[in-house]
Amino acid sequence: MKKFLILMFVFVSNLLFFSACSSDNDEYGDNNARYYIKYTVTGGSWFRPPFAHTSNPAPTTIEFHDKNSIVSESLSGSVKFSKVVGPVNKKFKASLSASGANNGGYSASYEGTIEILKDGEKLIGSSSNAGRGYIEVTCDIND
Repeated sequence: MKKFLILMFVFVSNLLFFSACSSDNDEYGDNNARYYIKYTVTGGSWFRPPFAHTSNPAPTTIEFHDKNSIVSESLSGSVKFSKVVGPVNKKFKASLSASGANNGGYSASYEGTIEILKDGEKLIGSSSNAGRGYIEVTCDIND
């Protein structure tokens, strides 16, 4: 009887051990696709005092959705911002905004783009927006 219990224990242990696999990963969905988000902002913000012939750089705030939270970066003058975030799952909500003063002697204009890349290669979606003072762009993963 003791021998039977030991053999049964070994059999059940092996069954559990071999049925659990380290390649089981539900984080990225059934097909294990990984999505990467590419954020891009161009443009800038400047201050031109009255009767001046030159412009001075003014601050721009860029916010984007990282893997876990909203990240804020500050740049000045001409803006050429690019950031890739990932891998993320299908439920990730990509968002991007850029803002700067656009009144009086201040002038700010931006163009923002979000690109969704499947497995880092295939473009499966994008969204863009352009404007003065403040822009916002969002894009869902529709794959």
